[in-house]
Amino acid sequence: MKKVYRLAVYEIVNFDEIETLEGAEYELVNVIEGSTPGECLKKAAALYDTDRFAWTYAY
Repeated sequence: MKKVYRLAVYEIVNFDEIETLEGAEYELVNVIEGSTPGECLKKAAALYDTDRFAWTYAY
């Protein structure tokens, strides 16, 4: 059985109201699947900007 990696993508919902990420509120927007952690990261980077979105390590 082939391993499937998942990476959760979150949007910073109060982006315009915060000065640091410590005060950020996140909302899950997508779970990306791939055959390797690197594939998951490439897909996330292609779809979402790193200013308004954050993601987990692939698991």
